[in-house]
Amino acid sequence: MTPRVKPTLWADHETAGEEGLSFGKAVLIAFFLEFFIPAILFSLDWPVFLNQSDLEPPPRLSVILEELKPSEPTPLVEQLEVKEIKEKNESVENMEQIPLATIEPIPNELVSKIQIPKPKPEEKKIEEDPVKLPPLPSVFQDIKPVKKIVPKYPLSAEEEKIEGRVKVRMRVNLDGSVGSVQLVFSEPPGVFDDVVLEAAQKFIFKKDGTTYYADEVFVFIIDP
Repeated sequence: MTPRVKPTLWADHETAGEEGLSFGKAVLIAFFLEFFIPAILFSLDWPVFLNQSDLEPPPRLSVILEELKPSEPTPLVEQLEVKEIKEKNESVENMEQIPLATIEPIPNELVSKIQIPKPKPEEKKIEEDPVKLPPLPSVFQDIKPVKKIVPKYPLSAEEEKIEGRVKVRMRVNLDGSVGSVQLVFSEPPGVFDDVVLEAAQKFIFKKDGTTYYADEVFVFIIDP
């Protein structure tokens, strides 16, 4: 077994460089603990740390509001009434001092020379002839056209053997031609509309002197 060496507070002069404190350093530490620590402890204000309730409480502050009495109002109404009365009196006095102008009579000679204007004769209003407006469209009429165009059977409907009915309403002009065509109903919708509108636009009706509406029904049937 190897011998164990216990460390000491300070080392011998021979082993001072290896382990422990030197003798001089140990003396300085003991001197510091002996004198400086008690001085620091006695310099502290212990009542502040030990008992804070012994301190005097801060003074309480209070605010008092003093009521001010309002000053008595001056009687403005009486002053206004006195001023109005004085102004009225002054205006009346000024009116009394204004002299009235005297009106001199007009001599008869001047009266006879004055010419009174005679009333102008009323102008006769010339009655203008009323403008003749074109007659409005009459009620719907079931009139057969003079010239009738038969629409072509659509090829797609013929191949699929589709039958149907289309009713249109035509606005007839003064000369008997068709102005516009409107679809009333179409069965089945969209199959025969184009060929019917194209054919109805070429219809010609009898001249009636007025514009009117005429209805026409187109029936599409495939013969057996």
